[in-house]
Amino acid sequence: LVLRVISAQCLTGNDSPSMMGAGSKKAIIDSKFRFALETLKKISLFESQDNIIYSPYSIHQAVTLAYFGSRGTTEEALKRALQLPADISKVDVQRYYSFENTLKQQINGQNDVSSNYEFNSANRLWISDKKKVRECILSLFGNQLEMIDFKTNPNAVRDQINNWVEVARWSGRGGGR
Repeated sequence: LVLRVISAQCLTGNDSPSMMGAGSKKAIIDSKFRFALETLKKISLFESQDNIIYSPYSIHQAVTLAYFGSRGTTEEALKRALQLPADISKVDVQRYYSFENTLKQQINGQNDVSSNYEFNSANRLWISDKKKVRECILSLFGNQLEMIDFKTNPNAVRDQINNWVEVARWSGRGGGR
C-alpha cells in the first residue's frame, strides 16, 4: 500500500517518525470501539424507548477531522472524546486515518461484483479562509477540507454546505471517500 506522506512538522512538533508507534494500530481500533459504545450510551440517555439508528463511524470520522486541526485544550478534549490513549500521538492517528482511507480506495477500486452491499462515507471540514492553515494540512486532506469565506455571505455558505451534504448523501461521494 502506498500511504500519503506527511510534510515534516505538519500536525505536531515531531512529525518525523517514519512508522506508527508499536501497538498504535490496535490501540486506535480499540479506541474506535470504545467511542462507538460511549456515543451509544449518550444517545440512549436521550432516547430510551424507541430504536436508535446512528453511525458511530461517521461521527468518529467528523470528530477526527476536527481533532487534526485542533491544538491545546481543544486537542486534548477531542482526544478524550475519541477515547484515544494518552500515549497515542496525533501523527499515529493521522497515519492510521491515511492507511484506512487508502485501503478503502483500493477496495472500492476493485469493483467486486459479488458484494451485495455498498458502504460510502463522505466527510468535509469547512474552515474560514481568514484562518491560516498550513499547506501540508491542505494537501494532506485534499478535498475533505475547504477554505471558505463565512463572513461575506453566510447564507450562501450555508446553502453551499447543505447542497454538498445533499449531493454526498445521494451520490455516495464526497470528501474523496
